[in-house]
Amino acid sequence: MLTPSIYARALVLKEVFQSLPKPEVLVDAGFGSGFHLLQIDATRKIGLDIHPPLQRDIQCIKCDLRFIPLKSKACDFLMSLDVIEHIEEDAEVVFEFHRVLDDGGVLVITTPNDSEFIPYRPLRVMFGLDTSKIHRWWGHVRPGYSKSQLTALVERHGFEVIHYRRIGESWVRVLGLGYILLLKLGEYVYSPEQRVQQFRKGGGLTRRLERTHDFLFSLLLAPIIKRMEKRGDNGFWHLIACKRI
Repeated sequence: MLTPSIYARALVLKEVFQSLPKPEVLVDAGFGSGFHLLQIDATRKIGLDIHPPLQRDIQCIKCDLRFIPLKSKACDFLMSLDVIEHIEEDAEVVFEFHRVLDDGGVLVITTPNDSEFIPYRPLRVMFGLDTSKIHRWWGHVRPGYSKSQLTALVERHGFEVIHYRRIGESWVRVLGLGYILLLKLGEYVYSPEQRVQQFRKGGGLTRRLERTHDFLFSLLLAPIIKRMEKRGDNGFWHLIACKRI
């Protein structure tokens, strides 16, 4: 199901990949439903996840990202979207990303920054919304990174930053608050033991409702989010692209 944050991220990812050569082997580490991986043109696509779904046109591999079952230098592009904030051993994961990427390969990471999840203090006070609780509910082991922390993490493991920007403007997050409630009520269930979000499978009615929602979203909300994302560089999420050196 499209949400404001997913759509905003997809917009920026499309821009980034359009400025780069077409991937021969594109790996998505922690690919979830496979939505973003399906949007990008690549000769071969590999999705890594602890609970991978079956997806047409994607080679799905079940694994722990600290121990990726691919040969060294197995791919030329790797992306990991909103994943490392869920993993305590983030340095081990970035080390593995470096190992499986070929020389000159490109790594794209998105992750929350270390600002408040909910941007406006009056909203947090009025509704008693605790940012730290929301991070815990999503399974985050840390409340995001500063730009310097994220840059230092990738540079320490043999990467050179080639592109950086922020995504998810403040009002995109405000729009997303309603979606957080909807997700909590019925779409996803968080399992602390598995430290993943599991998609709760629905029947035909669920799928039809999702298709209707996505159509209306694209018609009504998508143009608003596009305009918001073009206004500035003050978003809640980091996007960093870097080259293996």
